[in-house]
Amino acid sequence: MAKSKSSQRELKLVWQAQLAEYITSIACANDGRTVVASSAAGEVAYWENQQLTMLLDAHGASVDSLSFDASSRYLAAGGQMGDVRVWDCGNGSPELLLSLAHKSIWVDSIAWHPHAPYLAFATGRFVQIWDIAKRELITTLDFDLSTVFDLAWHPAGTHLAVAGNLGARIWQSNDWDEEPEYLPANNALKHLAWSIGGDFLAGATLDRCLVISAIEDFSSTWTMRGFPARIQQLAWIDKSQPTVAAISAEMLVSCAYADGTWQAMPLEFHRDFITTMSIHPKFPLIATASVDGEIAIWEPEMGVIGSFNDSNVEFTRINWHSNDRMLVTGNDRGEVKIWG
Repeated sequence: MAKSKSSQRELKLVWQAQLAEYITSIACANDGRTVVASSAAGEVAYWENQQLTMLLDAHGASVDSLSFDASSRYLAAGGQMGDVRVWDCGNGSPELLLSLAHKSIWVDSIAWHPHAPYLAFATGRFVQIWDIAKRELITTLDFDLSTVFDLAWHPAGTHLAVAGNLGARIWQSNDWDEEPEYLPANNALKHLAWSIGGDFLAGATLDRCLVISAIEDFSSTWTMRGFPARIQQLAWIDKSQPTVAAISAEMLVSCAYADGTWQAMPLEFHRDFITTMSIHPKFPLIATASVDGEIAIWEPEMGVIGSFNDSNVEFTRINWHSNDRMLVTGNDRGEVKIWG
């Protein structure tokens, strides 16, 4: 187990906003200028150049997913009402470009193509893919196993992985009509994440397992069992060897690939459940936050290298800001904070 080398550090509060309910999602534009947050009351708050704009006011239905495309021009949101909304943020102020209604369907899985303005989102057991620039539907995919739980584009945009009951289906984007490949699992896959180079696909099951497969053969998987609770989040770290991080209960687990095998390292510091994590955009650092208001900064091979506490709030979201020197947090009180 990695040792902790924690030091208490004071972070400067750069900006704060108050929403009506707990924070459900945070998105940071790649251009480093914009932060957007959503709440369980249905709000979408847009912050740029020290100015706050409410794109959606509270309406009683949660907005659960926010995401910018790679160019930072388009912002997509989905949630409890089933509406998928896309704003064009390229002209100085966001303008609603598209609103797609899906009655009685909760839309909480949305994913942008890594290079093109193509938006994938799940509606029940179907996945729609739209060309947002042209406002055209590209295709509809039938997952057929169950409701879709998660979506993940390959870093090169060559594949779209779709998770649900008993595994994932992986479509090739050059031919959506081709029969998809299949990554099997003994239980439902809740989360999916491709490695930085796209060589591996990781999934987290509802029965507390982590599965990893190589792109050459999805039918062959490495499985890690024994997590203390359901895995809440997966993310890959940009290191010399492929490394995936997972949070479960009070534990952060790092799994690295070397010499043809995966080695798992449990990392402990938090005293209460970790609710959210974020990978630094430039360095192999992980930020985690827990229900007791603790934030920790990790270097996977060293453990915790810094931490601080924010008055015992329950953190619901944490994101590294895209300028890499700030953290954005959301909590159960509806507070959005940017820390220097």
